[in-house]
Amino acid sequence: MFDLPDYQMDDKLTIRFLRAHKFIVFNVDKEKRPIDKNKRLMASWQSISPEEVRKHHDEDCPRWGMKVGIHSDEWSRAHPGQGWPRHIMVLDFDCCGSKDKDGKRQGCEYTRQKLKEYMDFGILDGMFSSSTAGNYNVLIEYSSCSRLKQLFELLSSKGRYCKENTNLEIFYGSNRQVVIPPTATISKITNELGAPRKFLNNKPLFLIEENMPIFEFILSLLPSSKEECNKKRPYSQPAITSNHISKTPRLPAITDNIQSHDQVPSESPVAQDEILDLLFNVIKNERNTDGLAIITKTEWFQICGALKSNGYPMEVFIKYSEPISNPANNTAQKFWEGLKKLTMSIDICH
Repeated sequence: MFDLPDYQMDDKLTIRFLRAHKFIVFNVDKEKRPIDKNKRLMASWQSISPEEVRKHHDEDCPRWGMKVGIHSDEWSRAHPGQGWPRHIMVLDFDCCGSKDKDGKRQGCEYTRQKLKEYMDFGILDGMFSSSTAGNYNVLIEYSSCSRLKQLFELLSSKGRYCKENTNLEIFYGSNRQVVIPPTATISKITNELGAPRKFLNNKPLFLIEENMPIFEFILSLLPSSKEECNKKRPYSQPAITSNHISKTPRLPAITDNIQSHDQVPSESPVAQDEILDLLFNVIKNERNTDGLAIITKTEWFQICGALKSNGYPMEVFIKYSEPISNPANNTAQKFWEGLKKLTMSIDICH
């Protein structure tokens, strides 16, 4: 689509640069989940310090991720307002689009057009190619942009925005992460291992300022209000590409003191469709390339408890469980009916 430079950044130099500037980077597994050097899921990646996360690095691992949102270390927490914390957002140009009813990628003309408009500014800093051909991401540091900081504070705590019926996603929340070069993952088009992600120049971050012409363009991609940000996308438009559940030992309740477990509560702090959007479009319930379920039995149990304790009907859990349970044996129904009353919630990470 574009005449891009064939630049090859030293992969280890990239990670060293980000670590030297005390950004939160970590190894990820094949399912894009943060892991430690022993390949165990990292439960505290959202709040861990740069000093602590470095202890978990496997230098030889070819897969890396980076936290989005606010980055701070011990010194910056003790000296606020002195150049820290650092603020990171991500533009995710998912040009391949969503799947049609036959499972083929439709492409997204809106996303392609916005990528072209972005490229017309001639700024390649922070931009890297995806393992899915034609898709691109941009790592943007907006630490000096008060307008963006104020806007993100007003928007949804979900930490991401995607305009309805499009595939251009913007991640800004500290509960989000992005997979970075040199990681190679499964291509969304071929369903096979794609090429390693690759930066397009020698600058892994784009430091944006409010006086840059491109600033207004990026601002135009964002919603102007919280209501617009929270507008739901159809379920046929997946929200993000990875399927993650964090391994937290204790999960905070979405709602408190729900009496009925047979009907969806009429008044809930979290709208029903938002939770179902997270469940079916973010966490998902799929099998990996080896044919194994991505979520574990423990995670399946947590999801069942979260739905039941927050008043959702059994049919939602049965529908969610279809890819891995045995309908003939009523596995999901038996699991639901056998679960005692609990208070749990779904914890999402990206």
